[in-house]
Amino acid sequence: MSGFFSGTATGSGLHDDHQSTLKALGALEVVLTPRKPPVLDEAIRAVLGETARVLEEDVTLHFAFEETHLFPRIAASGSCGMVEILRSEHDDIRPMAIDLRARILGVLEAGVIGEAAWQDLRLRAGELIAREVFHIQKEEMGLLAALAQVLDDSDDQALAALRGAARG
Repeated sequence: MSGFFSGTATGSGLHDDHQSTLKALGALEVVLTPRKPPVLDEAIRAVLGETARVLEEDVTLHFAFEETHLFPRIAASGSCGMVEILRSEHDDIRPMAIDLRARILGVLEAGVIGEAAWQDLRLRAGELIAREVFHIQKEEMGLLAALAQVLDDSDDQALAALRGAARG
């Protein structure tokens, strides 16, 4: 997403997360373009594996970090409406991402995918991709911009370090 500017180390880290998620979902969208199920070659398996990893990271580490450390600060500053919207979107996206991840891992374990499972995967992934991209756009424009208003330098550095440590 062009035009990103947070002014905070925490926002920069979250932006990097968003870019990673968008990259994985974009690659998944390309893999899922054919109407017929493909042979699961090494390249397709790599995209599916990366998507499963990113989905896990997004709905556990990324969402939890925002909900625990950022949403309360932003709500306390008076932006309760934005926090409610983002939290509601997390609540909608989380089960979709968990379900899609489980289906992807099942496909990877089986090593093949049938017509019905392929169409189901395409449908579920398409819905998740649309919701996730829209959600990321909101966070890039709203949440990341708000961080510069609610975090002082000390809090920002501490939160950026905490986010980094959680990622290992």
